Amino acid sequence: MRIIDTHAHLFDEVFAEDLEEVVSRALQNDVEKVFLPNIDETTITSMLELCTRFPGFFHRCWGFIPRR
Repeated sequence: MRIIDTHAHLFDEVFAEDLEEVVSRALQNDVEKVFLPNIDETTITSMLELCTRFPGFFHRCWGFIPRR
């Protein structure tokens, strides 16, 4: 079975310490791709860094949430 995670915020600093373990477990459980939607303009850099660090696994998603 092939698994694609369509929405994860693994670029958040709460995952910084164990990110390698998170990626390893995902790969062991047949997760082939993870899409990373940015939260706002402050998360773009960290999102892009993960996509560069793990090419072909993490994929960037650009978006903006409208605010009222």
